[in-house]
Amino acid sequence: MSKILKEALIYALIFITIPTVINLIFTPEDVADLFDYGFWVGTGLFLTAFFIVFVLVFLVLLLKRTFRKSPEKRL
Repeated sequence: MSKILKEALIYALIFITIPTVINLIFTPEDVADLFDYGFWVGTGLFLTAFFIVFVLVFLVLLLKRTFRKSPEKRL
């Protein structure tokens, strides 16, 4: 279980970091617009996005490993 958590954390960081860096390079105004209502609102948006991506990746990895380990139970 901890291996799945670590992989989900790494994938979520990659999925959030790469698009954010690309947006910072090409359109920094879009990233700055997230912080128009304050630092904590912008930070909350990033953390919420990270949490949602983390949960989705964790569920996908968990289901993938669960069904891969027991193919005879599906018959």
